[in-house]
Amino acid sequence: MTIGNATLRGGQTLLHDARMWGQLARWGVMGLVLAIVLTPAVSLFTTTSAHEWRVVGLGTLAEAKLAIGYSPDSGQVYEWGEGVQVIESISLIASDPRIKRIRRRFLAIIHTKAWLGLWLGLSCVAAFIVTFWLLGRRMARARRIRGAEMTSAQALARRVTPLFSCLTGRFFPAARGSTPRIAGGPWPDRAETQHTIVSGTTG
Repeated sequence: MTIGNATLRGGQTLLHDARMWGQLARWGVMGLVLAIVLTPAVSLFTTTSAHEWRVVGLGTLAEAKLAIGYSPDSGQVYEWGEGVQVIESISLIASDPRIKRIRRRFLAIIHTKAWLGLWLGLSCVAAFIVTFWLLGRRMARARRIRGAEMTSAQALARRVTPLFSCLTGRFFPAARGSTPRIAGGPWPDRAETQHTIVSGTTG
């Protein structure tokens, strides 16, 4: 079994709807997107305050009002401190340096945590691929043992030949000796482990 087939079969044991590589790829892309989006979102939620969000929101509203033609002396509610709300002119609110400072901090958090989410997502995808491959190899071995799949004579020989003999034969072909025999018979060129299943009714 190839690496790709083993990985696909292993993926089907956990993701039953993944019938082909395209579906596994979609699951991987979805995991990456979730990691890239959720990591900055969780970081912003845990490291910022509601006051900072209100300052940025009210400042953006004041800037928008100036952009669409409101008078600079127009009044608007603004929060200068935690829970301290007053009516100020939109020109004064828009010139508050805290707004740009908080925005830069938000953008820095999003940028750094998005990269962290990308690496976390790639690590998770790689871990799942390895897990799928191991599961696929385990399934293939179990199917060969119980006779549900064909196996080559070479693969069968590797399973019944001691490890030292395999290594010696691989690196020192002259030391292989005679062709192995099974119960006095020559080793087959081709081997199958297929079982014949007969179904029907008795009598």
